[in-house]
Amino acid sequence: MAVKANDLAIKALRPRAVRYEVAVRDCRGLVVCVWPSGQRTYLLRYRQDGTLKRVSLSAATLSEARREWEGRREELRRGADPAAEVKTARAEKQLKRQAARAAPTMSGLAADFIELYAKRKKKSWRADELMLASAVLPEWGNLKAASIKRRDVIDLLDRIAERTPVRANRVLAVLRKLFNWALEREIVETSPCAGVKPPGTERSRERVLTDEEIRAFWNGLPASGLSETAQAALRLQLLTACRIGEAVGAEWSEIDLRKRQWLIPGARTKNGRENLVSLSSVAVDLLKERPSRQGYLFPAGGKTGHLRIDVATHDLAHATFDIATRFTSHDLRRTAATKMAELGTSRIVIDAILNHKDRSVGAVYDRYGYVEEKRTALEVWAQHLDVLATGKRPSNVIALRKRSGKGR
Repeated sequence: MAVKANDLAIKALRPRAVRYEVAVRDCRGLVVCVWPSGQRTYLLRYRQDGTLKRVSLSAATLSEARREWEGRREELRRGADPAAEVKTARAEKQLKRQAARAAPTMSGLAADFIELYAKRKKKSWRADELMLASAVLPEWGNLKAASIKRRDVIDLLDRIAERTPVRANRVLAVLRKLFNWALEREIVETSPCAGVKPPGTERSRERVLTDEEIRAFWNGLPASGLSETAQAALRLQLLTACRIGEAVGAEWSEIDLRKRQWLIPGARTKNGRENLVSLSSVAVDLLKERPSRQGYLFPAGGKTGHLRIDVATHDLAHATFDIATRFTSHDLRRTAATKMAELGTSRIVIDAILNHKDRSVGAVYDRYGYVEEKRTALEVWAQHLDVLATGKRPSNVIALRKRSGKGR
């Protein structure tokens, strides 16, 4: 059975209970399919290597079908196999769909980034984990990582920057690292953070507490709303000028109360170098008041077993003090360093206390540890802090040598 190659003849074909096919005259291999619904579709039938093959055409009208049929016939004359090509294309499309379904979501990618990269490479990985969990995953968690575009990143940062511009900068920094890591591992093809600029204006951090503010902080801790553990950790930080992470993660195995020393291992310092901290008499008294001499100095529930950095900093930000301008734990470290300078400690000794890397040429040859100078400086600072807090003069003031322009 065949039908004339004109629209009237095609339209005259009556639908049946089941689909049937009719060849189109003068168009070798062109077939019209009539469906029970009355719809007409077209296909090409041809024989290759003794096998009858069929290729569906996308045409909706006879004229379109004839043009597509001519193109397919030309392919056959060149030795192509349209049916095989369609089958291959269909298989590739299926593989792409499967790959898309298997592609990681942002939640999955973030978890892998923290586990496989951040925990191994960054001491501050918990801060990255918290940043992603609080600022990114609530909005993007269920989205495919590969679907995130530059516009999505910009919109997210703009929303964050409306309230906290600097926080938006930190979110961008974490996202850029995450997507660069994913790009290196061929999880994504491009990074949506490429070309995105930080939305917030950074200002150099220079907050230093005044003597009155130091007194208000030290004496106001019991009524501040902070836990006793957080209070003690912050007192230790101010006394030693250490980082808050070094304080909250301190273990009794690092402490020698008899020698009045605290050896922070390189695994817990920012620059990877161990730091020998001299403990003043005030710091020793503070540690002796801790309820236990085993495990962590500042224990807490949870996976870490000790007071977490983010908990300490968050609670400090929401604590109540008789201080007009808010301050951070890092401001306590800066305050201690500044006050030691005011009390006569040289810059080189302060850098040694802060465990800063000296990148000068002379530092390569200078292996002097400044242990006694650090001990003296921290004792003088502790006595000064005690004077500020109590208003009483100490009985045994340690005098620092007058600073010279030579550094020591």
